[in-house]
Amino acid sequence: MEIYNQLSERKEVKYFAVQLGNNIDIVALRKETRFRVISFSASDIMFEVEHGGYIHLFKQGSVVFVNCKQHEQERFIEIVKPYISEPQIQHFVDDFVIEIEPEKPSRFQFDYFSLPVVNTDVHKVVALNLVQSTALDYYSEVVSNLLAQLNEFSIQLAQKGKLKSGRKSMLKFIGKSLISKNAIAQQIYFFDTPDIAWDDQYLDRLNRELNNNFELKQRYRVLETKFKILEENLSVYMDIYNQKESAILEWIIIILILIEVIDTFLGKLI
Repeated sequence: MEIYNQLSERKEVKYFAVQLGNNIDIVALRKETRFRVISFSASDIMFEVEHGGYIHLFKQGSVVFVNCKQHEQERFIEIVKPYISEPQIQHFVDDFVIEIEPEKPSRFQFDYFSLPVVNTDVHKVVALNLVQSTALDYYSEVVSNLLAQLNEFSIQLAQKGKLKSGRKSMLKFIGKSLISKNAIAQQIYFFDTPDIAWDDQYLDRLNRELNNNFELKQRYRVLETKFKILEENLSVYMDIYNQKESAILEWIIIILILIEVIDTFLGKLI
């Protein structure tokens, strides 16, 4: 279904993306929303608003507003809140502008592109790149916070020569880290070339230009590096805990042997 014909009649298309949370129940939202649904799939849903604007909501927690006024954005976010799993207090945002020049070839510049037309396929490529960008900002913040907590453990080790936090606290921290990493792994498909761009040279180039513009691959590599640092440090701390427990176990065995020896010795005396 072609839904962006009227956008191509404009001089520009303004995109504004927001990362709202970890997951959005789009199935329930589809039934109760006050906006007109124009497209729906297992992973995303699209609405039409007044004045020719559109809202593209992704199940993984992001929304892309297209030519929407600020009050429309704020109203929609309020409506969506009850359907968000783990809503974020701090919203991570990104924006982009496409100028429409029908009689001219495509031009790709920083912060805006000039295209001859904006159709449904073009929009999907732009929206997916914006969703990637906001998700990377969000998970970069999550990992930075985890590294900050990890640094506190390192300070304890440097100052006290031991870890103040117990094994249970450390295991909880590891679980939190794994949840964050798994959440990113579940969204890896967003970092691949959209299916619609595989067999279309123009869309493929648009996707590559957007990837470069938002520096998605570089930012993702930075995120991977941070997780590796996190994993390496956690491995060291768990080794310390395991050695500590091993030492305790050795002392328990020694004490049990001594008790047995003393018991045997006392038995002979009696």
